[in-house]
Amino acid sequence: MTSYVGVPLILLGMVLCMGWRSAAAYLVGVLATLLSTSGIKRVTNRERPRVEHLGPRQVSIRGMETNKSFPSGDSAQACLFFGFVAAHTGNPWICFGLPAVMFARVYFGFHFIADTVFGAWVGFLILVSIALPAQLLLVALPT
Repeated sequence: MTSYVGVPLILLGMVLCMGWRSAAAYLVGVLATLLSTSGIKRVTNRERPRVEHLGPRQVSIRGMETNKSFPSGDSAQACLFFGFVAAHTGNPWICFGLPAVMFARVYFGFHFIADTVFGAWVGFLILVSIALPAQLLLVALPT
């Protein structure tokens, strides 16, 4: 549900801060990440962690996810986002947001640790093989 709201807001921010070409390249990466993680989830068919193993939590949001666990699509999208912004700004410290997302996905019981690590790896591969090259191509186009 959050991606239906979050992605358009992120794209709007990118259009305003980085220009429409960078936002279009990021959107290509988002779509490639979504297709990749969804396809891998269908093949691996790994169940999410069982709720009874989580222990008590102050906030319980675990029931919101219904699809499979491996790989973590949120970790993949977070890696794509933080890497894309870090490459655009030249500030690698932005990437420290990724471990926070990965930790939260495990802490709230949405994923096993391996799900988030592999998801981040998928996001990184799409960042360097699709999103950043697409940005270079789009920015190089004449106006």
